[in-house]
Parts: sequence; C-alpha cells; structure tokens
Amino acid sequence: MGQWLARVRFPDGQLRYARYSTVVEQLVSGLYDDFRGEGATDALGNVSYRAAVADEPCPTDPDAPLSEPHEIVLVRIEVEPDDLTWPALFCPRRNQIIGPHSAFAADRVQRAFDLVRRDAQLHLVRADGAARRLTLCGEPAVGEVMPFCRYAAIVYQTMGTPEESVPASRNLYAEWGDGHVCRRCLLHDHALNPPSE
Repeated sequence: MGQWLARVRFPDGQLRYARYSTVVEQLVSGLYDDFRGEGATDALGNVSYRAAVADEPCPTDPDAPLSEPHEIVLVRIEVEPDDLTWPALFCPRRNQIIGPHSAFAADRVQRAFDLVRRDAQLHLVRADGAARRLTLCGEPAVGEVMPFCRYAAIVYQTMGTPEESVPASRNLYAEWGDGHVCRRCLLHDHALNPPSE
C-alpha cells in the first residue's frame, strides 16, 4: 500500500489531514478534519497499521472561482513516511489545496520557468518556446531575467563563475507572503502543477 497520512498546517495553528501516495509522490485526496493513529480501530473493527485519515472528507467546491490572491493561504504539508515537507496554497472558496501537490513541484517550476523582473516584481515566464513572450499572468515578458534554477547554477559553475555569485535554488511558494513574486503567476495552473519530465 502506497498511501500515507499528510498533515496540513495552517498559519493560525489549525491542522487538517490528507492522503499522500508514495506511488505518484503527491497528495491524492481532499482535506479531512480528523485522522486515526496507528493501531486505532475504525467503525468496521479494522485495525490501522499506519496513521490514516478518518471520517468523511471536508466538502469542497472545485468549480468555484479561485479566491483572490490576497485571500489564498500558505500552508505547510508534512508527509509520512519520509518526513517530506513543502509549502502549498489553500483556496478558501474551494476549501482545498490548489497546489503544489508534491514536494518536487518546486524543482519542476525551476526547470520549466525563468523569473523576469518587471516593475520591481518577479514574474514567471516559460524557459523556452513562443510562450516566452508573455509572463504567466499575461504581461509582456520584458525586463531582467533572474536565474533561480539550480540547473542554471550548475551551468554557471562550469563557466567558472565564483560560487558566491551562483543563483540559489528557491521555492517560490515559500515566498508567497513577501509579495516579491507575482501571485497571479504562481496561481497559474502551469505553475501550480508543473509537468513531470
């Protein structure tokens, strides 16, 4: 069985739960208000051999429009069994995690997109192709390109760039609250659910 318990920590201290699959390495359920610990017995008398969500999932409205960017809540996902953690975004209108659903999504964002500084804010733009003309929020992709990818860092190092000037990897979702990165770019489906390679 590849299903494990994920804890979703909200900034106000609230704790909710979800199912996490080690097969696809991402959240595979909505949120639950409760869980059963290892060794607990469910309503049918089955004994849990690991912690698992309990009762019914919280109601959601996946067809509702996304909450406004300032209403989106940054949460922290903590997953058994490997103690993986990552920042994710919760939409109050939909009452669900809208992404990233995986700890590895931030790495995929760094491979698929560049950052462009425009009007003192950083925007996501596709790393290649015709779509590079526009940021994910639909603005012209003009401005200084800011490398933030660890793969770009490897290229910099092979070119003899001093280590202190190599761009560091960044998790843009962890920076949600500071407003330096365009929230509309980060809420774009391609950024929330970047393609696997």
